[in-house]
Amino acid sequence: MWGYRRRTPLLTTAVVAGVSSAAAKRQVNQMEQAAAQNQAIQRSEAQRQQDEARHREERAAWEREKAEQKAKEERLAWEREMERREDERARAGAAGIVAGSAAVHPGEKFAGYCPKCGNGFVHGANFCVKCGNKLA
Repeated sequence: MWGYRRRTPLLTTAVVAGVSSAAAKRQVNQMEQAAAQNQAIQRSEAQRQQDEARHREERAAWEREKAEQKAKEERLAWEREMERREDERARAGAAGIVAGSAAVHPGEKFAGYCPKCGNGFVHGANFCVKCGNKLA
């Protein structure tokens, strides 16, 4: 009888130890799964942030390209307008007529336009006669 009583506590201890070992393994597995899920979430968040950054960069590049194209078109329109004005002033100068507010006489050479107001000027002029801007 004494032997039977001794085995019962040992058997109970073995069963409890086995159960606690299984519970510990389940807990470890749950922790590993949670860690794997956290890593997956972090990877997806990092990917999302990279995608957003790439989108912002592409949008900024597109906007820069659009602004450059608009500036180029405006510059071409301005150049055409200046050429038209120069042709008119050259024709007027050949006839001895005042072009804009600057008198262009047949003996004077037309030099260009004031960058500030667009008024024509002749060689040797230091200041625009219309706005007073210093000429290069």
